[in-house]
Amino acid sequence: MDTKKYKLRAEVALKPVWYQDPPEIQLLLNDQILFAGILDTDRTFYIEEMLSAGPACLTINFTNKFPSDTNIATGQDKAVIVEKITFNDIPSPRYVWAGLYYPQYDPEWYQQQVNQGHTPKSVLQYHNYLSWNGSWKLDVTLPIFTWIHKVESLGWIYN
Repeated sequence: MDTKKYKLRAEVALKPVWYQDPPEIQLLLNDQILFAGILDTDRTFYIEEMLSAGPACLTINFTNKFPSDTNIATGQDKAVIVEKITFNDIPSPRYVWAGLYYPQYDPEWYQQQVNQGHTPKSVLQYHNYLSWNGSWKLDVTLPIFTWIHKVESLGWIYN
C-alpha cells in the first residue's frame, strides 16, 4: 500500500459575468467543498493539499442561472469564466482546455434545439465560459508533474 502524499498547489482564477445578480458557485477538490457562495468579482482561489498518488478532480458547479438571466437583445448574460489555472507555480492555458463542461440546459431551450435538428451535446470540451447551470470538471493525476508533462505533450516520461 502506497501511503506517500504529494503536495498539490493550485490557483484557480474565475470571472463572473452578470447584470442582475451574480453567479453562485461551488469549488470542489474531489468531493471536498473548498468554496460555496456568490462570485461577484474576479477571484483567484488558492488550494494547497497533500493528496495520495492517483486521480483527483477539480470541479466548479454553477447553480443559479435562470432563463431570465440572459437577455439576447442586449447581450447581457450570467455566466462564470474559468480564466486561468496554475499548478505548482506552472501556468498553462492547456489546463483550462483539459476540463469538461457538463451543462444542465434549460428544458424549453433544449427542446427547441432538438426540434430544429440540433441536439446539444451533454458534455462540452474546450469550454471555459459556463453559461448554463452545471459542472466544469478537470481530472488530474498525482503527482501533478506527470499529468502536466502529458497535458503539455512533452513526450515520454520515466515513471
